[in-house]
Amino acid sequence: MDMAYLFLVVGILLMVVFFRDALGHWALPQSSPGLVPAQPEQWGEKVEVLEAKIDLLTETLGEATEHLARIDRGMAVQHRQVDSPGEVPFAKVVEARTHQALQAKVYTMADAGMDVADIARELNRGKGEIELVLSLRR
Repeated sequence: MDMAYLFLVVGILLMVVFFRDALGHWALPQSSPGLVPAQPEQWGEKVEVLEAKIDLLTETLGEATEHLARIDRGMAVQHRQVDSPGEVPFAKVVEARTHQALQAKVYTMADAGMDVADIARELNRGKGEIELVLSLRR
């Protein structure tokens, strides 16, 4: 939601900045009074009002940028926080389960009479790794 407001403010700011230059070179025909003053003297007041609005938008954009930076820093800190003492990180759980599954497969194949080279080829692992798993079983 904050990003939507930021894009809205940036869009309005860009429109005002880019169309401010065009306003000085553009005037409606005399038949449509009131929309844009036909007299350059009257333009000064309108330009001052627009410049004040630009300054306000610039300040608001700066505040929104600071607010988003604080949110980003807060999110980065949350991602870097160490897991609480009772929690086990997800990566460690996955690694342990993968290792347990490998051990189970190696033990099953060894019990079926396969030798280390066949087990290693079947599981796409090194013979040393298979030998280590089997040695831990004993």
